[in-house]
Amino acid sequence: GKVKGEDWADKPFVAFDTENPGNAEKALAENKEWSAAEKIAQNLKEKKMNQLLPVLKALVIDQKGPLVDGEIDRAKQYAMETATKLSQATK
Repeated sequence: GKVKGEDWADKPFVAFDTENPGNAEKALAENKEWSAAEKIAQNLKEKKMNQLLPVLKALVIDQKGPLVDGEIDRAKQYAMETATKLSQATK
């Protein structure tokens, strides 16, 4: 859905997605580092929402996965950091 109204201002968010390593390299070479999650994050920031962490782009081997070795650990760490930031934000 769409984020509407000032009710969402200052609300926390994180954004993440998956990316194929070949596509990631191509995007860097063409200076196009915009993933879907980065576009979402930009739109939410324009709505005055509060981005807690940088976008996580987990690398996948193929369009349907699996994740590249080590990406599950990165995702777990991201989730833990998100939980910590959220708990700090609600104090």
